[in-house]
Amino acid sequence: MSDALTTVKQLFLACQTNLTVMLAACKTQEDHDAVVNQYVELRDSYYECIDKAFKENDAVLQVLEAQATSVTATVKRINTQLGDISKVIGYVTQAATIAGKIAAL
Repeated sequence: MSDALTTVKQLFLACQTNLTVMLAACKTQEDHDAVVNQYVELRDSYYECIDKAFKENDAVLQVLEAQATSVTATVKRINTQLGDISKVIGYVTQAATIAGKIAAL
């Protein structure tokens, strides 16, 4: 498994593991929909990365992998942020955006 795929997989699994608590923290249907939509985008990007050949020495990919690692660490500690759903949505959006950029390489 390539480093890029491993990074996206870890990002996806961190969000998947915390999806239930993130959804429970949503105060409105709009918040709930935002979390679900970003999670689906992240999941789809992960599946797009499977069996994809990445140029691991690509500078852009290395920057995205570092960003993904940082966001993954934040998502793993998401329980400390559940009181502010806008932060949670922001983290899931970051995760989906980064994974999408990696999948697009």
